[in-house]
Amino acid sequence: MSTTFLSEDMTRYYEDMWIAHQLEALSNGKYRFLNNLEFGNYKNEFWSIISADEWSNISFHFELNWKRGLPITNVSKINIPIHLETKKGHEELYRKARECFEAQGYSFIGEKEGAILASDNSKFHESITPDFSSEEAAKATIREIIKILDSESYQKCAHIINEFIREQQNKN
Repeated sequence: MSTTFLSEDMTRYYEDMWIAHQLEALSNGKYRFLNNLEFGNYKNEFWSIISADEWSNISFHFELNWKRGLPITNVSKINIPIHLETKKGHEELYRKARECFEAQGYSFIGEKEGAILASDNSKFHESITPDFSSEEAAKATIREIIKILDSESYQKCAHIINEFIREQQNKN
């Protein structure tokens, strides 16, 4: 039997940080978590993933979410929706970004924020069954997440937001 001087929250924090490091390393720096200040917080049930700093200005992100109150390493299912949300002080930018997606046939759940829906009104809601039982299993889980983020449908949304950001930067 082993004992540790680390609290459960501290242990959870280090597990979360390891996952964050692996996501960035295994994606060759393409993806990173936006809300790493929430790591170790057992009440948090989602992490936002961004690929460009500019995504955070609009609150566009891929998201990992799971059952509230459980650490990510203890869940049986992780959902991976795509979100565009209003950010205080950026409401006009959000409206324009939303219009850009709607012009491409996408719709949304919610008026001010929510998951992006595909052109057939289905929710981008890929999910995985994670395995954090060993280092190799955890890395395989993270690779599975990256595979979904790199999929054609997710990357199409990333391309739309990146083009929108470029257009906004060119106007300024």
